[in-house]
Amino acid sequence: MKSSSDRILTTHTGSLPRSKALSALLVKREQHKTYDAGALQAEIERTSTSSSSVSKSVAATSATTEKRRESDFQRTRPNA
Repeated sequence: MKSSSDRILTTHTGSLPRSKALSALLVKREQHKTYDAGALQAEIERTSTSSSSVSKSVAATSATTEKRRESDFQRTRPNA
């Protein structure tokens, strides 16, 4: 598994999790169906400001990176 301390790693599609409401509005827009543009904008803002998924991903990545650094340090440290 790849890790990075400089950026957030994403899935192969490069997509972060979306709410069902946001997904439904985006599908309607892509299919040129009638949708509420105000609702779409509001959902985008709500989703981006409630970055709990992103925060959890960043925290998990940071914790994993820190554990690996500590493990690498322990392996390379001469026995005293």
